[in-house]
Amino acid sequence: MLIVGSALKGYAIEASDGLMGTVKTFLFDDTTWRIRWLLIDTRNGLTGQQVVVHPPAIGTPNRERQHLPVWLSRARVGASPDFEQDQPVTMPMQSEPCGYHGW
Repeated sequence: MLIVGSALKGYAIEASDGLMGTVKTFLFDDTTWRIRWLLIDTRNGLTGQQVVVHPPAIGTPNRERQHLPVWLSRARVGASPDFEQDQPVTMPMQSEPCGYHGW
């Protein structure tokens, strides 16, 4: 089933050990149009930051509960490098979270 990415905006992020923020948006590669990152807003959750999660860590959305599971712990996501929203997404910027999560 296809789901429009914007329909997931505001879904609660369900980490492996509990809820921890909401879906802010998805970031796409401008040449392939593949989803490169999920941007999570944790301001109501852990540390008050915005972090990115790579697509392999994202599970199947639960439309009834409006939850989006990620296969990472709250601590792992909370300790992720901050995402600077006002900056262009460059290869060095992408390598920091990839290195942190081991992708």
